[in-house]
Amino acid sequence: MEAGKRTNGARTAAAHAWQLMIEIFQSQRHHFERAAAELDLTKQQAHALFALGHEEGCSMSHLAETLACDASSVTGIVDRLEARGLVSRRSSASDRRMRMLVLTPAGARLHQRYRALVKQAPPAIAHLPEEMQTELRDILLHVAQRSRADV
Repeated sequence: MEAGKRTNGARTAAAHAWQLMIEIFQSQRHHFERAAAELDLTKQQAHALFALGHEEGCSMSHLAETLACDASSVTGIVDRLEARGLVSRRSSASDRRMRMLVLTPAGARLHQRYRALVKQAPPAIAHLPEEMQTELRDILLHVAQRSRADV
């Protein structure tokens, strides 16, 4: 019986931790939006640029899936990024009918600037004592490693 209570308590603690993570992320949305605005990007363009910066080439359909939106929305986002010289469309080596999205050198530089801006810890984390920052990092690292293993 005692073990059952601990299991239920652990589930409650895990659910509460997850709820807090969601709350923190939601409260920090402005952190990402400010970084995008500083680079004269919409949040959708910044998200696309961020996603494209992690791959050598990406199809429109894959980007739409990554951004959780439909293909027509991605077309508009990519059109605007392409107009700024940040993204180019190329034929796929495996299927010439398919267009792949690739960051241009200017796009890669902007991607790096955006990453640098969003990597800066928001005040809620930056103002924690160093020991707590280290503990938080270690816990989140463990969660991230388990999440990758679960995929």
